[in-house]
Amino acid sequence: MWAERGLQADGQAKPWGLLSDALEWEGGTPEALQLWWSFFEDCVRHGMVAVTDVLPTQFHEAMVRSLAERAGQLARYQLSPSFDAGMVWLAQQGLHGQSGAAD
Repeated sequence: MWAERGLQADGQAKPWGLLSDALEWEGGTPEALQLWWSFFEDCVRHGMVAVTDVLPTQFHEAMVRSLAERAGQLARYQLSPSFDAGMVWLAQQGLHGQSGAAD
């Protein structure tokens, strides 16, 4: 995703945002959640400045609560009630949707 964004004139990654649509997610093992966290950190290193999750239930929200709190320390984070609401929030962060990711 960050390779598609390209670089700014100063050589830094262009800022971008991610909407994680997890409405069909059934959950994950602690190992899977740790791999997701590694992916998230790599995204931040490559210009991701904001992320929003769309989750199916409050149970899923509870499952990722500690990751969401950690995420909020590295990038702007928002739990969104729907895909459309997530896209609106990313736009409010100065990011505009393009090819499945916000830029």
